[in-house]
Amino acid sequence: MTIRGLTMNDERNPWLDISRPISGIHVRKHDDHKTGDIFWGKDGDNTKMLIISLDGDQRDIYNKSIIHIKGLKTDLRPYEEAGRQCLVLFLESATNSDIFFDFCCALTSAIKTTENSYGVVIATFQHIRRWKNFLSGGRSLLTPQQVRGLIGELLFLRQMIQAGYSVGKSLESWIGPNGGNQDFVVGDTAVEIKTLFGRERGKIRISSEDQLETIQSKLFLKIFRLIEVDKDAASFSLNSLIMDLRLQISLADDEAVFDMKLNSLSYSPLPFYNFPNFKCPEQLIYLVTDNFPRLVRSTLPAGVFNVLYDISLESIDSFTFDDETLCKE
Repeated sequence: MTIRGLTMNDERNPWLDISRPISGIHVRKHDDHKTGDIFWGKDGDNTKMLIISLDGDQRDIYNKSIIHIKGLKTDLRPYEEAGRQCLVLFLESATNSDIFFDFCCALTSAIKTTENSYGVVIATFQHIRRWKNFLSGGRSLLTPQQVRGLIGELLFLRQMIQAGYSVGKSLESWIGPNGGNQDFVVGDTAVEIKTLFGRERGKIRISSEDQLETIQSKLFLKIFRLIEVDKDAASFSLNSLIMDLRLQISLADDEAVFDMKLNSLSYSPLPFYNFPNFKCPEQLIYLVTDNFPRLVRSTLPAGVFNVLYDISLESIDSFTFDDETLCKE
């Protein structure tokens, strides 16, 4: 592949002043990684590219790892230096340049310290899977309420792992992303997760007649109270919480399941989710029994459905449960 280098600038759109070549590809160096260089590029069709140079022949791992996603193409080509190749990522639609730029920045940051080119190829396709929704054009940002709801579920997932459950079992119990009526089912116990924020101090919102009814022998309602804070060592954002969980996942199969569940919730690792930052100063848990104040499908009048209602925390004080015994393996 023939490339011609240009000077670097600090534009958010790094392809803006890369001239359109008559042949080959024009590039601008972006960064480097342990085994090569990384370039922004543009070809004769004005296609935006990210180009990652690699050591040796990585065709085998490339063919094993490749996935096909609408909106993004990849290729493995000979590099201009003997014994090297380059992994090329192409953007199909110019209207998605901002998403492609964010993806490229996240990817290049992740591979910068990868020890070898084999690992660079693997890491690249892992990132493509995580960004699948956005790169394929089916993108929509999570609302602030959805962000806080996901944070609550992730906090409980982390608690399970810290309490001694295996990562695999913890992920298997997280059934909310699969359409479960509750967020977690652990053995014969179901757990519904809620978060409180801002003015939601004295009540919680129940979004269906199935949320507080289960076939399991026990059902708990777990509440995380979140406050928005300036970033410090003890605070967390959605992205940093997910990264913390990734550090506790050692098996590739578990990581694939984690990514699949996040993807089903329309999460992609966008810089947008680096903010806001939160702390969780309080956690509450309640045992949901027959006399717990709730509306459930089995007792609703015929023809009533799609129920949405609020429960005051004051009204359920007597159902408070010892949190310490919930996440015990």
